[in-house]
Amino acid sequence: VLTGRLDLAGTLARPSVKGQLNVNELQVRVPSGGREVRALGPPKEVVFVGAGVAYVAPDAGVSFADQVAESVDLDIAIAVPRRAARLRSDEVDVWAEGNLQVRTNASGIQLLGRVLVDEGELSLYGRSFTIEPESAVIFDGGDAIDPALDLRATYSLADVDLSGIGLSNAASNHILVSISGRGSKPRVAFSSVPALSETDIVAIVTVGGPMNDSRPGS
Repeated sequence: VLTGRLDLAGTLARPSVKGQLNVNELQVRVPSGGREVRALGPPKEVVFVGAGVAYVAPDAGVSFADQVAESVDLDIAIAVPRRAARLRSDEVDVWAEGNLQVRTNASGIQLLGRVLVDEGELSLYGRSFTIEPESAVIFDGGDAIDPALDLRATYSLADVDLSGIGLSNAASNHILVSISGRGSKPRVAFSSVPALSETDIVAIVTVGGPMNDSRPGS
């Protein structure tokens, strides 16, 4: 559900759209199970021509974003209040909030702003990781829409027996997964409190307990 105001100016040959949109409610369910997710856009036979559309032969070398940038000047602010936008899949259930700016220039469509992803859960190998506050996706207005990632989530080890590797249980024990890099090439790193070996962290996440368990029968 969107509210707000958009003002149309410019010319028929080069219209300009400016304004503010508020996301009051957005629920996105991402298919999983190997099904392909494809970007939405107009039919290949339709492109923007001035202020209207026309039927033309498809041009595989021109993207929908490029067609928009070549035809319309955009400058639209998008506000996403807390708990207004939710993204769900079999592995993710998170809420997002933030402010974005959609613009066009000679390079194409630019997306600028910071979206906080600071509430929800991430499932890895059946383990539920809680999203850490201040996790974010940052759009920096590059020629390609490829956001920077700064995401963190924790898995509690309070109920995981670490005595077999000489450690005691504590409510503060946890594994932290950090996701950085770009959306097109994310980097995933694990750490823990208390400090565990990479082998033990992977074993806890995948099978539920540390690999280097010295107890008899382990």
